[in-house]
Amino acid sequence: MICGFLFLVEILRIPTEDMEEPVPCNFCVSSEHSSMRDGYREGMTGKMAILWWIPLAILVISILMAGCSRNPEVFTAGTGEMFTLGTGQSALIRGEDMVITFDEVTADSRCPQGVVCIWAGEARSRITITQGGIPHTLVLVQPGLSENAQETFGLYTLTHRLSPYPREGEAIAPNQYRLTLMVTK
Repeated sequence: MICGFLFLVEILRIPTEDMEEPVPCNFCVSSEHSSMRDGYREGMTGKMAILWWIPLAILVISILMAGCSRNPEVFTAGTGEMFTLGTGQSALIRGEDMVITFDEVTADSRCPQGVVCIWAGEARSRITITQGGIPHTLVLVQPGLSENAQETFGLYTLTHRLSPYPREGEAIAPNQYRLTLMVTK
């Protein structure tokens, strides 16, 4: 990483005055079959000897920044406040040193709307609660045909609801699930 940073610093160095001699190239390799010989790029003098690297530097920086932008969004909520998370999203609970991440729905056997079932079924959502820097996995179970369900975690009560509710003949993609939570003490 440091080497990459030094490389970018070197290629972004722009001279303040026109140079008439070839510019040394610290990253060039001598070769009989290359236009790079003895550490100099032949045929380029002045600012053009350095400026031809700028588009490459912009491309490299763009790729590095794109990789950093994949971090999931973190919401903030207080105890007693309802908040909704999509799969992979997290919420910081203010004043509690707690972060809740909605990992995935591990099972959804709730009886679809418009269908008569013998069993109401249930939905199981896996979350990770990180408190004091220690991650804990918890599976939230919501019975079918229920509005909200509750689970406990230490001194906390988690009121939760998974949506959307299944409908006859319609599949729910994993990225469509939303988990609404409220944390109380």
